[in-house]
Amino acid sequence: MNERWRKLTGQVEDGLTSVQLGFGLFIFVFVAALMLSVETNRPTGNVLVDILLWSAALVLAGLGVVRLARQLRAANFGAEPPTRPVSTQDLMGYFVSALAGPLLLIWFVPRLAELRPESLAELVHELRGRWVDALLVGIGVFLCVLPLRALVRYVTRR
Repeated sequence: MNERWRKLTGQVEDGLTSVQLGFGLFIFVFVAALMLSVETNRPTGNVLVDILLWSAALVLAGLGVVRLARQLRAANFGAEPPTRPVSTQDLMGYFVSALAGPLLLIWFVPRLAELRPESLAELVHELRGRWVDALLVGIGVFLCVLPLRALVRYVTRR
């Protein structure tokens, strides 16, 4: 009885964590869509329509990548399941990483690229004031690489 109760509470906790991550992902997708609509100068002229279009595009792109990964894995290994199954929480985390990484790069690489130092000493002086920007660019690169690494591992490893 105690074993079944422990298993049930574990499943409930996993479910609640997935719901919590899902709400966070939902909000993050809309914030990312808002940022993208502003960055692209609101193509339709209506902010809400732009947010909905960008949100739909982001979700469809994420679903397309998941479908592509499953097809590539099936081409490599057939119907054999992976030794480490990918949970819904993993997918949501990778999706957030795939959104946050490029957004950080879009926002902070131009700030670093606008530096025009004339000497190494001037570059060091400028970077002392922009170390947060450089750190966020590094985090953005890491967040871009993380889902790509997971995709390659899912497709190529048993």
